[in-house]
Formats: sequence, C-alpha cells, structure tokens
Amino acid sequence: MNTRQTASLLLSMFATAVLSVAFAGEGSTASPASLQTQVTSPPPATRPATKTATTRPRPLSGRIAEVDQVHKTIKVGKTVVQITSETRIYKDGKPALLADAKVGDEVGISYIPTEDGRNVARSVRIGPKPPPDRAGSERTR
Repeated sequence: MNTRQTASLLLSMFATAVLSVAFAGEGSTASPASLQTQVTSPPPATRPATKTATTRPRPLSGRIAEVDQVHKTIKVGKTVVQITSETRIYKDGKPALLADAKVGDEVGISYIPTEDGRNVARSVRIGPKPPPDRAGSERTR
C-alpha cells in the first residue's frame, strides 16, 4: 500500500467515524449545551450542600431559664441552644465561659438550627446589650 492509498483509507475512516457520531445523536433532542451540563454537573443527590435560609444564623434574646453544664446547653424561653467548642461566649464585652452564665441573666444568642433538630450556638452575649458606639457617627471638621 502506497502513501496515497494510506491517506485515502485514513480519510475515509475518519469520515465514517464523524458521520457515525452525527447519526447516532440524530434522534436525540438534547442540545450540546444541555449535554455539557449533564456531563459536568453531579447529580442533585451528590451536590455539596449550600447555605440556605435554614442554615443562616438566627437571633435569640431574653433571660436564661436554665443552664446545663453537663450537656452544655442554655435554655431561653422554650428554646434550648447547644454550646460547642466553637461557640464564642462574651460577658461584659470580654471572653467568658458557660459557667459564667446564670439563670435570670439577660442573653443574646446567635444560633444555627441543624438537620438533626439541635440549635447550635455560634455566639452568646451574657448581660445587657451594649449601647451603640457613638464615636464613629460624629462628624469631624
């Protein structure tokens, strides 16, 4: 087989392959863009979880009804909030511990409800809400 015959044979095989691909997809109604989306996007069940309205921090304020040192929880009204090692606790503007929280203390909590039904505290402020900082709002001339 000479070079010309080899080139002709390769060209005809290539044309056959291209036509086979074209005719194989002829009955399909999917557009190339949707095929790309189908190929590159993981199925909905395996997509990573995104933050939704249910995972946004929620505010809670009031007076402490119960402090459980063993289970590391604070109850405000009917809401029980779990304290974790990642929870930031402050009293009088300074870092504090769960042991500093007493029944009857005014408290402000930012928490996130979890899928298993727990409310996990992100931050806890023990004591009254501090007054707004007026120094930043004054005009300088």
